[in-house]
Amino acid sequence: MKIKLTPEMNVYMPFTQFCERSKAMETICKTHNLCTGCTACENICPKQCIEMKVDEEGFKYPFINHNKCINCEICKETCPVNNSSSKYGVLAGYVARYKDIDTVIESTSGGSFSAFANYTFSRDGLLYGVGYNERMVVRHFGIDKSQRSRVSEMIGSKYVQSELGDTFSELKRALVDGKFVCFSGTPCQVAGLKAFLKKDYDNLLTVDLVCHGVASPLFFERYVSYMQNKGNLKITNIKFRNKTYGYHSGTMMVEYENGKKYYGSGRVDYMSMAYFKGTCSRYSCYKCPFKGIERVSDFTVFDSWHVDKLVPSLKDDDKGFTNIFVRTEKGLHVIEEMKTHLEMHAADVDQMRLLDGVMIDKQPEMDSNRDTLIKQVEENGFETALKCIYPISRRDYILEKCKRIIYKAGLMKVVKGQW
Repeated sequence: MKIKLTPEMNVYMPFTQFCERSKAMETICKTHNLCTGCTACENICPKQCIEMKVDEEGFKYPFINHNKCINCEICKETCPVNNSSSKYGVLAGYVARYKDIDTVIESTSGGSFSAFANYTFSRDGLLYGVGYNERMVVRHFGIDKSQRSRVSEMIGSKYVQSELGDTFSELKRALVDGKFVCFSGTPCQVAGLKAFLKKDYDNLLTVDLVCHGVASPLFFERYVSYMQNKGNLKITNIKFRNKTYGYHSGTMMVEYENGKKYYGSGRVDYMSMAYFKGTCSRYSCYKCPFKGIERVSDFTVFDSWHVDKLVPSLKDDDKGFTNIFVRTEKGLHVIEEMKTHLEMHAADVDQMRLLDGVMIDKQPEMDSNRDTLIKQVEENGFETALKCIYPISRRDYILEKCKRIIYKAGLMKVVKGQW
C-alpha cells in the first residue's frame, strides 16, 4: 500500500503547478543549450529584472522582465560562457585522505572537504557547500564555525544540480566585509561566481570538482517520491555513493526515518542508471564549456581510483582517497596548513590526469532517451517509465541480492573483484 504523503513529507507538486513554460527563453548565454544555470546573470542585474525559472525538465534558466530591463547588457557581459575568467594550470598534485578514518568512511572519496572546512573555520570564515533541506531538495548554503556540526550535511557527492538562489550576492557581501569565504561547487558554478565577483579576493578560496554532469532536480524529486512511496516512509538522507561495500563499489543508499536503509547499485537503482547513462543531465553538461585541465578555481578535487599506482608506497584499502590539484599560490599556502588534518602524498599530475582524470576533459555522453525521459515520467509515472527505458533483468536482481548476502556473511573482500 502506498503511503499518503503529508505536505511536510512531499514537495512534489503536479508538474504544471511549478513549471513555467515558454516558447522563447531569454538567450543571455550565447547559446541557450550552453547555459549552466549558474545564476551569475540573476545576481548581477542592477534592476533585479532577471529571474531563474524552471523549464519542463526541472532546470532553471534566466527570464528577463522587459518592463524593468534597461538594456545595459551587464548580464551578457557577466555570463561565464560568453566571457571566461582567468584560468590556472596545475602547480602541484596530491593524493590525500582526511586523518580521521570515520570521516573518510562517511565521505565519497578521501574526506578532503572536511579539511577545507577545518581550515575555513580556523580563519573564522564562512563555508559554502551543498546539502539537502528538510524536503530533500539539493541546495547551496553557508555555515560558520558555530554550525560546525552541519559539515556532515555537506560531505558526500550529490549528483543533482543544486539550488543557488542568492548565494553569490550573500557571499559577496561577506567578502566585502572582510570575511574569509570558502566556496565549493561544480566548475560552472565556480566560474559563475568568479564572473559575478568581477575581481579576485584574497579572502576567497574556491574548490571545484571533476564533474560528470548535474541531474535534473525534477527527476530527482520524482525519484525521492517514488522511493518514499516504495518504502512507505519519509526519507531522511540519501548518499549517491555509500561505502558499505567499499570505495570501489559505491552504492546508492536511501535512509528512512525509522533507520531502515535501501542499497542499490547502478545495476538496479534507477537514479544511478539514469545519471551515469547520460539520460537526466542538463543540456550544457554534454557540451560543457568548463572542461579541460585549466580552471578558474584554487583547487580541483576528484576520485583517486589508482592510489597504489600514483603512490606505490600506499596500499589501496578500499576506503577511499582524494586527488587534489593545487592551482594558485594561495592554494599552495592553504594546502600546507591543511596538512594538520590531511594525510598527503605528492603525485605526478600527468599520471593523475591519465589514470583518474578522464572526466577532466571528456564530456558525458547523451543517451538516446535523454529528450523524452521527463515527459515519459510525467505521463506514465516514475517506475513505469524507467522500467520501459532501463529494464532490470532477473539476473541483475539476483546478483544484487547475493551481494547483500555475501556482505552480511563477511565475505565481500574475498569476491570483491567479481562485482
